Amino acid sequence: MRREEDHASIVRYRGAGKRPIRGQTSASPPPWSDWRVSLITEESVYDALSHLSDNAYLQGHALAELVSEPGRHRGDSLRALLLDALSNLRPPDTTPPDDPAWRPWQALWLRFVEQRAPAQVQDAMGLSERQVRREQSRGITAMVGILRDLTTAPAAVAGAELGPEGAFRRAANAFDVLPTELDAREVLEGVAGMVERRYQDHQAALLLPSHSHPIHADRVTLRQVLSRVLGHLAPQAEGDAVAVRIEARADEVAYRFSLRSGRRPAMDPSLLLECSYLAEINLGRVELGANSVLCAFPAHRPALLLLIDDEPAALQLLRRCVQGRSIRVIAVDDPADAVAEAAERRPDAIVLDVLMPGRDGWEVLQQLKSTPETRAIPVIVCSVWRDPDLALTLGAAQFIRKPITRPQLLEALVRVLPNADAEGSRPGWS
Repeated sequence: MRREEDHASIVRYRGAGKRPIRGQTSASPPPWSDWRVSLITEESVYDALSHLSDNAYLQGHALAELVSEPGRHRGDSLRALLLDALSNLRPPDTTPPDDPAWRPWQALWLRFVEQRAPAQVQDAMGLSERQVRREQSRGITAMVGILRDLTTAPAAVAGAELGPEGAFRRAANAFDVLPTELDAREVLEGVAGMVERRYQDHQAALLLPSHSHPIHADRVTLRQVLSRVLGHLAPQAEGDAVAVRIEARADEVAYRFSLRSGRRPAMDPSLLLECSYLAEINLGRVELGANSVLCAFPAHRPALLLLIDDEPAALQLLRRCVQGRSIRVIAVDDPADAVAEAAERRPDAIVLDVLMPGRDGWEVLQQLKSTPETRAIPVIVCSVWRDPDLALTLGAAQFIRKPITRPQLLEALVRVLPNADAEGSRPGWS
């Protein structure tokens, strides 16, 4: 059933001669790139978001033509594409919480990802029904533009990634990071040695701090971020210097890079995105400020959450749900490997899907609870079937009925992870 109450303007797209939502044949198709663009309309985006948790529906959706994966993976890939576009709509974390810039993203997230009723969205946002509709309409319009930017005709024809930024981000997300406790200054000194020749070529100095702090990150990706930032700043410090400070605040440790001249550093947008992607997989962030570049990473070991689910989009959704919290998510998509992976990784908690091919979640749960290395790990069972009693009887710590909503997941995590912050916070770096 359609939900015109959320996006009243959608009705104008229902008419003779318009492209059907779920595909179309044509004796004379338009040029390929024009045809792809024509698929991405406010109507098609709204319809796909309205069925975000319905994999069968998304597989046959017109927008599934934007992804190259065949068969049952088309629905997963379309869901991932929609979530990626929605992520691009989200304002930066530095945006004040009461800034109206949050409203379009919040209206879509609450309605379609958390699947709250319209009245609940109004209450959460503190807006009237008419205002929420307007913000949703603004968000849908923005999503159309974002999806058109994310989607490139040559990439889809070749079955490749959605542009260079998309390729880099997917590669970064697939990278198996190994976060450990590191000495922030020691890592910085190692990177400084790598870029020393570049600074000499520009007759620039690199001023390093004398103090240090422990930092928790993957050494390889951390070095990549630092070397990219330092290398990019060298030409800007021609004949002068780049100063680096190490700062600790709340649960983060940050490297702050500034030009001694006081000029604002410049960062190529693509480079800034790539550094941000590498930082994100370490639960860190990279930001360009008024007079410095900030690279912040966790000061302590984040909680490790293992997802056991055969749907690729589930990992991205789970990461979005815990964004802003000190929780790192890894995934196993083959239930046959789940127990061995859990025994090796020793996660702080496990999120377990029930309906999986080959071996269902109940079998995996029983094996987890009968294996000495994993029996003490709390398991949150997720299922489309309402059967919490069976889950708890077999040893689960919590039960969540699918589709997962952010409030449900965070509430369950607070119960199984003592240090999981239900609200989440970011230190305010100035």
